[in-house]
Amino acid sequence: MQGEVDGNRLSLQEFNAFFLLLSKPSTYNLPENPKLPQRNVVVDSLLSIGAALIVGVGALLAFRDRGRGQGGPDA
Repeated sequence: MQGEVDGNRLSLQEFNAFFLLLSKPSTYNLPENPKLPQRNVVVDSLLSIGAALIVGVGALLAFRDRGRGQGGPDA
């Protein structure tokens, strides 16, 4: 069975899949209570922005004396 090429994307509408698990999901290395990743987007975005701000402040503190002409061979 082949999918139809729709522009650059492969259309998967024809590929209905059903997985019958005969044991607990942990047997197949699957989570017991899966959660949709879309529910974490806001929290993860805020954490990423916070981490970027911390790295930026750290870089500013690390290089705050650079370019002021302190020390060096010509001083």
